[in-house]
Amino acid sequence: MKIVISGGSGLIGNHLNYEFTRQGNEVINLDRSLYQPERSERLAQVLADCQVVINLAGATINHPWTPKYKQEIYNSRILTTRALVSAINSLDSKPKLLISASAVGAYPPDVNCDESFTEYGTDFLATVCRDWEAEARRVSPEVRLAITRFGVVLAAEGGALPEMIRPYKYMLGGKIGNGSQGFPWVHVEDLVGALVFIVENKELSGLINITSPERVTNDEFNRVLSHVLKRPALLSVPKWALFLALGERANMLTSGQMVYPGKLFQYDYAFRYQSLKLALRHLCSQMKVL
Repeated sequence: MKIVISGGSGLIGNHLNYEFTRQGNEVINLDRSLYQPERSERLAQVLADCQVVINLAGATINHPWTPKYKQEIYNSRILTTRALVSAINSLDSKPKLLISASAVGAYPPDVNCDESFTEYGTDFLATVCRDWEAEARRVSPEVRLAITRFGVVLAAEGGALPEMIRPYKYMLGGKIGNGSQGFPWVHVEDLVGALVFIVENKELSGLINITSPERVTNDEFNRVLSHVLKRPALLSVPKWALFLALGERANMLTSGQMVYPGKLFQYDYAFRYQSLKLALRHLCSQMKVL
């Protein structure tokens, strides 16, 4: 197949590039300049004759949320998706599938849910996800659409896990607040595996949660991480301290959801890492921190 990826140079994109190329597919990574309105014709040309488009583009959220940067977070997702969808819709021969990334932050905090839960949260990230997903849904009905809500992606070479391990090196590990907030996670190999699974299973469409089926709280996550690292998790970071340090961005850490990957189970996706302990042991071993 010819597979086009937007945001293909990031953590997830690199893993996807490797897996699809290993399978013998042609993978094309889109240049950011192609999302500009004046380059719409060139974007359509690049998308022509491809079978799959995977939309991962978006500025990192792990950056101080100034008003200007919040606009960057928003525009890098909404405007990119809008450009992709417009280009796809302009083609006579359209891709068979558009996979458009989103995040479990779309859900309200403190809920226990699968894909049948239709409400959105009201904070900044939920609003971004809502508008991001709305742009993807503008794609032609001729194209199978999968909107994938990612949990916290655990990987050895980047993302959240190295940052979460760092305090444990100094015996400063522990939960955030009372630790009762949900922590929906997924091993990067399962994230990539699930995306490949969606490509291969033509009946899969609509909203799809990509999280581990093992649902844990922030406190439970830190207890397992403490056990794997053989370091104590004795501290509790007060919410007020996080808000003082991070401002609005602290919401990402102080609230969470219990999210279940109902559709992946419905279609019999076989998770490689259902157990958090197994996932962390594997990744910490790769990071050589055990």
